[in-house]
Amino acid sequence: MGAEGEALTFARLPRRAEAHSRGPRYDPRVQIMVQLEASLARAMREGTPASHAIRDAAARAGVTLRPAHPTVSDPPLSTWFTADLHNKDIPRALAALQPLPGVTAAYAKPQDALP
Repeated sequence: MGAEGEALTFARLPRRAEAHSRGPRYDPRVQIMVQLEASLARAMREGTPASHAIRDAAARAGVTLRPAHPTVSDPPLSTWFTADLHNKDIPRALAALQPLPGVTAAYAKPQDALP
């Protein structure tokens, strides 16, 4: 109760489905992370012919890999690549990338924050 007999009123909070539906911050894309062996990562960064097999396989899966840390020279960080995909495309992309020679990890990155 508010002051002498007045009822308090509260704004209606949006239901969970409304609060997290396709609002202005909705982004249907998810980031995948791919780690490559050092020699293959170097070839990818330099665009040499040794990287054509993985680039072609990624392209067939609808993936364009880019360095996850483009400005670093740290060897472990330079082996990581990333791509943004629609959630529905992730299983097909990961299935195409994970078995490739030189790929040491490939997974969908969890969201940075809760929706």
